[in-house]
Amino acid sequence: MAERDARFSDPDGQCVWVSAGLLSHHVCDRDFDCDHCPLHLALSPVAGRKEPDRSFWPKDRLYSDRHFWLKQESPRSARLGLTEMAVQLLHPVSSWSIDGAGSPRNTEVRITAHLSCGQVVLAPRCLVQAWKENPCLKIDALWPAADPWLSGYLLEFEFSDWRTVRDGWMELPQAAPLFAHHRELVHRTLQSGTARLPAYPVAADGGLPASGLLPVVGRSAYGGLLTSILGCALEAGAAT
Repeated sequence: MAERDARFSDPDGQCVWVSAGLLSHHVCDRDFDCDHCPLHLALSPVAGRKEPDRSFWPKDRLYSDRHFWLKQESPRSARLGLTEMAVQLLHPVSSWSIDGAGSPRNTEVRITAHLSCGQVVLAPRCLVQAWKENPCLKIDALWPAADPWLSGYLLEFEFSDWRTVRDGWMELPQAAPLFAHHRELVHRTLQSGTARLPAYPVAADGGLPASGLLPVVGRSAYGGLLTSILGCALEAGAAT
C-alpha cells in the first residue's frame, strides 16, 4: 500500500480515512506514512489477509457475463463490484474513475480502470438511480483486489424496482460454466508460447504476478483476454 497521495492532503492533517469518510476524526502523526501506521494496517483488508480460496464464489448475489457482481443491500439499495477473476486480470490498477450519463432516475455508469499501460472502460449495463463511489477506492486503488467480494465493491446505488435492476443478470449456477471457461482461457494463455517468464515475481500472497499479466503474456494476448472475458479493450491513456 503506497504512501498517501498528495491529492488527498488535508490542511488540518486529517487521516486519509477521515478524507474518505470512514472515520469522523483522526489527526495523522506519521507524516502520512500509511505503510507503517498501525491504524491503517488494522483497518486495511490486506493486513492479516488469509490465502484466498480460489474456488469461492458467493451465492448471495447476481453476476453478469462480464464479471460484475450485484448484491442487494436493502429494499432500495444495492452494491456493484467486480469478481476476483476480473480484478486479477486488471491488476495492478493505479486509480479508478466512475461517471454516469443520463437522467437522475436512469443513469448508466461507466467505470474506468487506469493502468500503467493504458485504461480499460467497463460498462455494467444496468441503469441506476443515485449512486456513490466506494470511499475505499480513494484510499487505495488496489482495494478491490484485496477484498473483491466485500469492502472492495465499486459503488452503491439506489433503485425503485429490483426486478428491473436484476433483469439480464445471472445467479451463480448459471454463471459458473462461463466463468470456468474464462479461467481456462487465462490458463491456456499463460501456458502458451507468449508466456515466457514462468519465474516472474508474484504477489506476496502467491497470486498473480506483482506487475500484472501484461509483462508475462504480452500486449496482444493481454488485450485478447480483456476482450474475451471483460468485453472491453485496452485503450491508450496515462495512469492517474
